[in-house]
Amino acid sequence: MKAADEPAYLSVGTDVSAKYRGAFCEAKIKTVKRMVKVKVNLKGDSTSQVVQDDQVKGPLRVGSTVEVKTNEGLSSEAVISKLTDASLYTV
Repeated sequence: MKAADEPAYLSVGTDVSAKYRGAFCEAKIKTVKRMVKVKVNLKGDSTSQVVQDDQVKGPLRVGSTVEVKTNEGLSSEAVISKLTDASLYTV
């Protein structure tokens, strides 16, 4: 699987290795409080902004052309340049 095909965040039920009391243990994700930060390059004015995934309409993949609600509240076409998973996971 290529890095571009990987999801922006992990889903419930995924097997992971989690650090607990200094040791890494096998665990399974029970709940997710999703928060993915998306860096986009706006088309037209060639500026970039970081928005949350709920402000993006389209596939969450680097290089995808999406519609994004900008910090000013306007909708604009943009290209995703970076995805950062800042979700909180309970295992």
